[in-house]
Parts: sequence; structure tokens; C-alpha cells
Amino acid sequence: MKEERADAILLRIKPWLESEAPSDAPSGNAASSSGAFDDELESAETAPPETAPAEGETSFSTLDLRDRVVVMLLHDQIVRVEQVKAAWEQWEGASSAGAPPTDRRSSDALWRVVARQPGVDAEAVYAAAARVYAFEPATAILYRSRAFLREHRARFSLRERRRLVALDVLPVKSDPTPDGPRWVFATHDPARPAVHHLLAEADVPPYELRYAPAAAVRARIEEAFPGAAALERGIDETPEGAAPERDEDAPSETEGLRVEGLPDLPDAVFETSPPEEAESPEEPPPRDEPARPFAGLYEELLAEAARSGAKRLHLTAEGPERQLTATFDTGGELRHT
Repeated sequence: MKEERADAILLRIKPWLESEAPSDAPSGNAASSSGAFDDELESAETAPPETAPAEGETSFSTLDLRDRVVVMLLHDQIVRVEQVKAAWEQWEGASSAGAPPTDRRSSDALWRVVARQPGVDAEAVYAAAARVYAFEPATAILYRSRAFLREHRARFSLRERRRLVALDVLPVKSDPTPDGPRWVFATHDPARPAVHHLLAEADVPPYELRYAPAAAVRARIEEAFPGAAALERGIDETPEGAAPERDEDAPSETEGLRVEGLPDLPDAVFETSPPEEAESPEEPPPRDEPARPFAGLYEELLAEAARSGAKRLHLTAEGPERQLTATFDTGGELRHT
């Protein structure tokens, strides 16, 4: 139904697009007539252009747009025709000098290129794309996801957490189904191939992606991974539709920070840690909820290391009270208990 609606809208706004395309004047109101859906667009698509392009060049025409999201953006007047044209020229690889076009299939979707144009409200573009592709909103449940995140964040490896932060994706809830639990993930771009690649590689139950504004997702990420986000935000994202750039064991740009001392601390602080001496030995911490005394401290140290530009962080636990000392390679020393 979404595809039919987009095609019907394209038919209704063609007169407006034809009048807008040749000029740089601001866009006017789109036609509001409710024309019937016509499944045959071949006659319109094959109509001769007003000016034939030179050999080796491509010509932009709003009548040839087949990106349903872009059609909706024009119909709702979220973007202007000249912004779409500029994005299309980048997408095609064409230029005013007549550079040969590149293979469009190796690029992002056209609507994502539109979202990066100057003056375009990118969040409005992502919201429109979510509507076109029928992704449900997740804004409401995103603000009730704190307990779920705390319970399940240890399920993801350090590399997976870095990718979640870099792609602005968060698990927010679990819905029961006859076949077992189904997780719900929130992101500003649920149609993104890299998101699906990440979740397919991660050891997670069957999942559903929903849309939430990028600002809301990032705010929750800062709460869920306070120290990790400071480091992980700088990781380059995998290009759309491309395989991961690095092998699993290859270091990323943000892995120059060396953490020395307490062995296997990154895994220990998120997965499990030795229980501290309790006043009542008969009541140890439950096995299914391991104590994590270093989790918050370790993330704070990572954030401080990122802010100070440290390349090495040495951790030691000294004395009968196991006082933790963190030393940066800049010569500064931080002591925590």
C-alpha cells in the first residue's frame, strides 16, 4: 500500500514538478487533487526530455524519480526540487563539467543523499522514510528502556557495543511471542543495511526495528554507555551496503588506548567480577545478577582518557583495601577506591 500511495502521489504532483524543475523559484503548494492510482507509468517515463543531454552526460528529471521517499518528501514539501537535483547529481556522480556517472547501485539510497544536502532537515527526511517503509515509532518506549538496557547490555561484546553507538541503535524492550521473545531496537534509520548486518552478526533473539529521532536515541546511549560513548562516537561507520572494513581482530581508530593492569578488565566489568567481602557471608550476590563494582568506574576512566588524549591507562589495585590507582601516560595520576 505504501508503494501504491507513493506512485499515486507522483502522478498527482507531476504538473507541479514540471513547472518547478526548470526554475530556481521557491516551491509552491503541491496539487491536492486525489487522482486514481495508475499502475502504468511507462508513457510518462518515456516522454522525450525538453533538452536532450550531451553524449556521456545524464539529465535530471523529476518525472524519472523512482525513489518513493523522495517523492513523498517533495509532496510534503519537506525538500525543494533544486535540493533533490543537487543530491541526484551527487548520487549519479555527474557534475557541471560532465563527469561520467558512477554506478548508482554502489551508492546510498537517493533519499539519504538528499538528507545530507545543505538546508535540509535531515531528521524530517528520516522520519518520512520510516513512514514510507512502515516502521513503527519507538519514541515512547525509548524513554522507558533504562531497566532493559541495564539488564541486557552485558549481552553485547565490546565491539558490538561500539557498533551500536556508532550506528545509533539501542535495544529498548522485549515482546513475548509464541515462538519466544522478540527484541525491539530503536534507531533513526531502521532501513539502514549496516544496522541489519550488525544485528545479524550479534547473538540476539529475533528482533524488530523501530524509528526514533536521532537526538532521542543518542541521549539514551549517553545514559546507557556513559564512558564508552565518548570513545565509540568517533568510530567510522561502515558504508551503506558494504561489508565491514576491518577484520574482527583488527584494531579500529579508537583502539589506540592501552589499558594495562587488572587482567581482562574490559570483559570482567561488564560480564562478571569477583564479589567483595560481604558483612553476611551467608547471603552472597545472586549468581544470575553478578556484582559489577568496577563497571561505572571503568567507563568514567575511559571517558577521562578520551578527553585528555591519553594513549595508555595503567590500573593497579594496592593495599589490603585494594585501592585502585589509575595512571595516564601524560604523567597525571587519579586515585579511586
